[in-house]
Amino acid sequence: MKAAAGTSPTSWYTANDDVQHIAYVGTDQAIHEAFFRFAPGGFRWEHNIPSTGQINAASRTSPTSWYTANDDVQHIAYVGTDQQIHEAFFRFAPGGFRWEHNIPSAGHVKVAAGTSPTSWVTPADNVQHIAYVGADQQIHEAFFRFTPGGFRWEHNIPSAGHVKVAAGTSPTSWYTANDDVQHIAYVGTDQQIHEAFFRFAPGGFRWEHNIPSAGQEKAAAGTSPTSWVTRSDNVQHIAYIGLDQQIHEAFFQFAPGGFRWEHNIPSAEHVKVAAGTSPTSWVTRSDNVQHIAYVGTDHQIQEAFFRLPGEDLSLDYFTFAGDISAANREKLIDRHKFALSRVSGCNNLSPEERRRLRQTYNRPIYHTTLNNPNANGSARVGGSQLNVNFGVLFPQGDEEISQTLIHEMMHCAGFTHPTRRDPPPGSSCAEPNPVVFDCPNDNGMYYGTPPLRAEFCIAGDQSDVISRLESKAGEESCVIDEDGVATIHTTI
Repeated sequence: MKAAAGTSPTSWYTANDDVQHIAYVGTDQAIHEAFFRFAPGGFRWEHNIPSTGQINAASRTSPTSWYTANDDVQHIAYVGTDQQIHEAFFRFAPGGFRWEHNIPSAGHVKVAAGTSPTSWVTPADNVQHIAYVGADQQIHEAFFRFTPGGFRWEHNIPSAGHVKVAAGTSPTSWYTANDDVQHIAYVGTDQQIHEAFFRFAPGGFRWEHNIPSAGQEKAAAGTSPTSWVTRSDNVQHIAYIGLDQQIHEAFFQFAPGGFRWEHNIPSAEHVKVAAGTSPTSWVTRSDNVQHIAYVGTDHQIQEAFFRLPGEDLSLDYFTFAGDISAANREKLIDRHKFALSRVSGCNNLSPEERRRLRQTYNRPIYHTTLNNPNANGSARVGGSQLNVNFGVLFPQGDEEISQTLIHEMMHCAGFTHPTRRDPPPGSSCAEPNPVVFDCPNDNGMYYGTPPLRAEFCIAGDQSDVISRLESKAGEESCVIDEDGVATIHTTI
């Protein structure tokens, strides 16, 4: 089904099954989903209609989406033809998989025509949030929390008492984990960028207010802002189209002497923005670069990108199955960070190999429990799931944990190796012969591959590592099966 005119898609990723998802409004005004999975026999985009049997989407509106890892549920929110916020949510339920339905805005102010919602999740309290422009031109929030006695969508008006929302515009939202604050930005009727932010303050919880564009270029009519956060420097960013058809940026940094919104013009001296369009934004954490994309007056997609020194590797994209204890999560994060720090200064990997590994560490890697009694861990080559046998691996100590994790993360980065060849009768690694069999440090077909070379970066000096890998050679090896799953087998 083709996409309806005047709408835009939303997207998300589920790490537990390594599936990519795109949702959009079709020409039949239903919500359609294209999802991509690595299936036996080839990779393919498949199709679903999450809103089947429910209210269709209103014309010229776009959906928003989010994923709640704690209950493994996917969510799409959209404006229905009844001008209510509708939610399609997908969960792995007994008896089959299915899209279910909810109306988060039921009983509250309806949605303004021609506007679209935004959404976010606050991990500190496990609450889901949808913000939208109401028919009263206020920002409304529907929020869902798991409360004693039942689950329910509740309601708030973040912009109450402040400038209303300009007609035909939609809000953007973000969350800053360092101070546990939620943020919504929107274009006001005064064509300024307004921010409603919620913090847990002494004496009560409340939405507060700011004007990030104060004193700067106003926003063009009929356009909406975009937002992002750069964690390496703890800065919040809002990009919007000014009256001059340039991309303007308001950015907030915690500076000595006070907190303040500052200003920049990312598109200065470049092609201006086409009338009636809005920008999008993202950050690539592997190289710590910010990106803004917009439609230019030449009707080409233009990109403004900004490089920062350093890299942002907080590992907060990592997710964990519910049966992994808090202590084991902390140990995994600690051992991942240690392994990555050792690899960063290790010459066993090429710059390109290290870049791909660091890029993988910026992906949402899902950790699960592996119950194979003869394995330390496993991961699919090119995948985003790492399976750990805590009962077998963790008793072997920190060094072995880090070596297993870095080995499997190299597989997630797309690197592979052949099955290890053991010495034939009458031969041993005392006299290596890499043409016939594999031995540690022979730089051959097995130990010369990136996953094995990465292991050499983990512990002590080079002779210590070689000695350890030699002792491990008779105890474990990694085998990649026909489905691309690499498992470190052990005889311990």
